[in-house]
Amino acid sequence: MKKSFKKMFFYHWLVIFMLLSGNVFAQRTINGKVADAATNEPLPGVSIVISGTISGTITDIDGNFSLSVPADKDELLFSMIGYEPQTVKLTESNTLTIHLAVSTTALDEVVVTGYGGTQKRSK
Repeated sequence: MKKSFKKMFFYHWLVIFMLLSGNVFAQRTINGKVADAATNEPLPGVSIVISGTISGTITDIDGNFSLSVPADKDELLFSMIGYEPQTVKLTESNTLTIHLAVSTTALDEVVVTGYGGTQKRSK
């Protein structure tokens, strides 16, 4: 009787742990492609971050990405220099196609810093 009680107790706790950990660690994988809004060309190197975290990824040379997103997160932030950042609310679909628009903000100044010039040493 004692063995069966211990075994039953163990299995109950195991089931409870599995149910709780499934909710805590539940994630889904979001796949997609990021392209230029005007030309529809793929954009490599776009930063994709899960809103409210520091977790993310970047797009590959073909503009494709894959990212594991926790179940409690529902927004992704897409950004790249020269393009307007875009926040996307996640839906039931695990596949996204994002089009980033070119930023209309122009640079006011450019600062050039040179290194590696030659100098003559004197005493």
